[in-house]
Order: sequence, then structure tokens, then C-alpha cells
Amino acid sequence: MNIACICSVVDYVLRKKPLVNQQCIPMGIASIATVLQQAGHDIVTLVFSPVTPIATTVRDFIVRTQPRLCCLSAVSTQFPVMRAVAESIKAVDPSIYVIIGGPHASLNPEATMSHKVFDAVCISEGEQASVELAAQLAHGISEPSGIPNLWLRTLASPDGIERNSPRPFIEDLANIPSINRELWVPHVADINYMPSILLGRGCPYRCTYCSNHAMAKLATGRYVRLRPISQVIDELRAVTLRFPNVQAIFFEVETLGADVGWTITLCNELTAFNRNREKPLRFGSNLAAGRHVLSNEQLFNAFNKANFTFMNIGLESGSERIRDEILRRPQYSNAEIITFCEKLRWRGINVNLFVLIGIPTETPHDWQKTIDVIRACQPQFVLSSIFHPYPGTDLHHYSQVHGLLSEKVETGKIERRSSFLRLPGFSPRRIQREYLLLPWGIFHDRWPKHRVIAQIVKNYISLNPRLDAFCRYLFNSNSVMRMILKRLSNYNN
Repeated sequence: MNIACICSVVDYVLRKKPLVNQQCIPMGIASIATVLQQAGHDIVTLVFSPVTPIATTVRDFIVRTQPRLCCLSAVSTQFPVMRAVAESIKAVDPSIYVIIGGPHASLNPEATMSHKVFDAVCISEGEQASVELAAQLAHGISEPSGIPNLWLRTLASPDGIERNSPRPFIEDLANIPSINRELWVPHVADINYMPSILLGRGCPYRCTYCSNHAMAKLATGRYVRLRPISQVIDELRAVTLRFPNVQAIFFEVETLGADVGWTITLCNELTAFNRNREKPLRFGSNLAAGRHVLSNEQLFNAFNKANFTFMNIGLESGSERIRDEILRRPQYSNAEIITFCEKLRWRGINVNLFVLIGIPTETPHDWQKTIDVIRACQPQFVLSSIFHPYPGTDLHHYSQVHGLLSEKVETGKIERRSSFLRLPGFSPRRIQREYLLLPWGIFHDRWPKHRVIAQIVKNYISLNPRLDAFCRYLFNSNSVMRMILKRLSNYNN
């Protein structure tokens, strides 16, 4: 049976190749596409960008590929796009079965099913459920039924919805195959830039602004799971053989410190892998500053030997009050996170900090604390975002209860680049201004002025998807422009 797997992105390079690089391949829907393909189905993929004409693209795609099942995935800010895609699919051929999954649908199934264009909603993990759904459809069952993890449209229920119970989280990730990248390569602008390899699923922390704390409640069993290291190394070997010009790999995981023993073993295997290469691969990943990793010298040394050259660390706020009481971040003091970053830098591991601005209860004084801590941590990059209240999270509920949400929050199209909260003393306009000018606050006395200004300009450009895409296109397609932009701003995809 022909099956389409469809998603959308905000940042893109080319309309016909919207995925900037392999790091942008969406792991969730990519995994579902892979297991459906292994079950014997013919899989086609489609990726939308902010400038993709939805109706004509869907019509041409449906005519060309003739799918009988369309699997869609979306986060909250991309849900309106996927709803429009589903509407276009049904307009072309109402008999095509349309299912949607991802964090938004999982955490808001009632609201999602209120849109009649969706025949089903997948709650939590979708690999087993999608295979069972496809099997029923392939056998001519027009109204599938009895599939755990799925809410299904049915005439047998008074309200037209069959709400099936969730199955436990997939215990052994060895049962999930490595993604088939070939399904997504046609959508990737730069196939040689830092492919992602999945290390695990789930997060041990319960931060209020992230969907993980809510997703962990959707099923029983262990939520935090790691792949067998041998499977990771096999995928690493396959990626480097298929894409020999790749020089760096990003390991996708919520935090590389979830299981320190497992991580040290992985590092030892990566060290051995690199030993057999003429030019060692560089690695990077995400690392939460939990107390069990803050001063773990053995772990730091293992990162160094394995050739980890950067870590993404979630600071989020320099206010200890906001981190502890509002965000429920792993508990650490500002002094501890500063020392932690220093230890990584001492071993040649660059630090990239994630920070949020416009958090509920945040004041300009709190934001200044964030700037001060960032400066003390001396990161290579700061990955800043304006807080976005994702429906289904604790902090979205908090924002609702305290009357902080503006009416336009559900229709915002620029994810994490505009504020949708009404904070006393910290207006949306000031929040956006502070976001745009953050490079000056951090780097004005450490970087050349032209580089700081270039970073500020880059922030302004990011507010316009078309202009941002044009700049990314110049960077990816023109070696001279790439050199100029790197010199100006250390531009990073």
C-alpha cells in the first residue's frame, strides 16, 4: 500500500529542499516511515516550509504518488499547517485515510479530533500503532478499530470517536530500526552537514515548559530509554559509508547524562571507532546539568577522548528562582553551572547554551541575571528563544490560570521568536527587543564589533522566514558567501 509521511519545518533553505541539513530530519515521523517500509509498504515523504503552496503541492503530490494513508506529524506551532494539509488531502480525495501524531496531537487529542479532516490521532509512540493501522487498511477495512494508542473516527460510537487505551512505552529500543535516511535525502539541502543519530528516548527531568513531563504520563513503563550501543555504532558506520564527506555527527538525545555508565561506554566505543579513521569524526550532543554530572571528571575525560567538540546545555534562565520554582529545571546554582562550563571548555569542548526569555513571572531584573550568567559561562553560541506556551504543558496551564496568555497565541506563526504573554513590567515588545539585541549584551566586549552586529542582524533576519531562507541558501550554495558569513558572524546552521 502507498503511504505518505508528511511534516513541516519553520527554518528552511530551498522550497524544494526545506530541510537545511540531515540534523533536521524529523526523527519521530522518520522512524514511523521506516517501520512501515519494513512492513512491506511503499513510502513517500513530503516536507512543507512556510512558503510551500499547500493546496497545489498536495494536489500534485496526491496525483503523483496515490497514497491510501497519510501520516502527519506536528508540534503545536505547526499544527495549523498540518491541519491545512489534511484539508487539502481530503479536498483532493476524501477516501484517503489521514492520521496525525506528534506532541500536539498526543497532548490535545480531543481538540485535534474536533477537526473532521483527521480520521485518527496517534497518542504517544506510533511505530506499532501505525503498522497495525496500515495492515487493517491494506486488508480493505474502511473503519479500523481496536488499535492501542489510536483514537479512531467511527460510526459505532455516539460521539464518533473510538478512544483506545495506550500501550506501554517501547521497552527495548533495539526493536526500532535505524531510520531510512534515503526517504528524506531528497528534501535535504546539505546532506554532508552533521547528520543526527538517535541515542534514546525520553527525559529524566520534568521541566514545566517542555512536553516531556506530559508525554511521560501518556503510557506505562520506562519513559527514559537508551539504544544498544552496538546498534548506535552500526548506524554510525553506515552513515559514514553512505556520506563519506561527513565530518561531524550530532547525537540526538534529551540528555547525554541520563545514564553516566552507558555514556562512558559509548564514549569508549566512539574512541575506538575514530582510531581506525584517517580523520577522526567530531561529535556533539545535548547535556543537562544534573548534579550527578556537574563534577564527574571521568565523564568529562571520556567526552574529550571520544572527540566531543561541543555540548548543548540548557541554562534557560540565570534566575535561580525561575529555574527552581517556575521551570523546575535540574537543581544547580549559578556558580555550579559556571564551573561546569569551565571544566568542559578546559577539555576543548565548546559550550552552546539554550536560554529562554519572556518566561512567566520573569522581570527585566531576572533577564539581566541571565545575561550575567551567560557571560560568565563563556559559551561559543547562545541558542536563544522567546518562551512559547505549548498546549498540554504545565507552564501553558500556569499561564492560562494566571491570565498571562494573549488571544493570538494559538495562531502565532513564528515559533519562539515572538512573545504571547502579558508579563507585568516586561512587555512583548521589550521581550522581542531584548531577544534581538542579546548578542550585544553578551559579546560586545569579547567579539569584534562587526561580528556582534552581524549576529544581531541575523536575529532580525530570523523573524522573516523568506529572508532567513535566502541567507541560508547563500550560505549553503556559495563557498565565497559561506566564507564571508563565517568571518562576519561565525554563522552556524
